[in-house]
Amino acid sequence: MRPCRDVEAAFTSWPGVDYLCRMTVATTVQPTDRAAKARARLDELRRDPAWVAERSRGTKLSRRYAELCEQFATEVGAASLTATGRMLVKQAASLSLRCEQMQLDIVRGKPVDVDTTIRLTSEVRRILGTIRAKAASDATGPSALDRYLAESEAAP
Repeated sequence: MRPCRDVEAAFTSWPGVDYLCRMTVATTVQPTDRAAKARARLDELRRDPAWVAERSRGTKLSRRYAELCEQFATEVGAASLTATGRMLVKQAASLSLRCEQMQLDIVRGKPVDVDTTIRLTSEVRRILGTIRAKAASDATGPSALDRYLAESEAAP
């Protein structure tokens, strides 16, 4: 059955179909002024560069993740980080973020698996220790193996 376009014609020409026509007319969604105002406001905001810059930063969690990555990289010397070091920094930041979420759950009184919390904090500590040790060994100079190889190449 096709929807009724002319309600009056439906009432007079098809007996018993008036209920269907009333349903069709009643369920039609009409645009409201509220929706038009909201679209206009959103269009206005999208033209504002400050709003776009803030919006492009993502969610609170993604901003916090970026902050942790920056802090960890700065702490160990961002200039000396290799691809592996950057990956470890990102891993430590994501695990730290999860630890912070679990700490908030503890404060809010939600149940938290204590073993998982301990494992995560230990893993973050171990990853950051690895990064720091690598940065410290790079800062002290070439390793004994590098010195030996350099000497053996120099000697005829």
